[in-house]
Amino acid sequence: DDPAAGDLLQRIATDPEEEPGVRAKAIGRFSLKDQPAAEPWLTDLLSREIDNPLVVRAVVEVLMTQPSAQRAAFIREQLNRMADAQMREVILYRMGVATGTERL
Repeated sequence: DDPAAGDLLQRIATDPEEEPGVRAKAIGRFSLKDQPAAEPWLTDLLSREIDNPLVVRAVVEVLMTQPSAQRAAFIREQLNRMADAQMREVILYRMGVATGTERL
């Protein structure tokens, strides 16, 4: 609810010099339901940091709190660029859990 805190969390989340785990925790504090304005910078972050699994997982989890076909398609498109095939499968599975379409 505090705009200053939101700005601080966004700066931490997008700072490539910050530890990935700290960034992931900052990302996880956002909710598209409560902060729809976070979607553009989250999708930008996903496209820029596709090979940072902690950041990617956190972004995907936040984006999938409000699942839509467009968001899912965008995420899949980005994940296709991920170098680590095992991590890509893990994130796709978590995405499926969020939407009720998980595959084993």
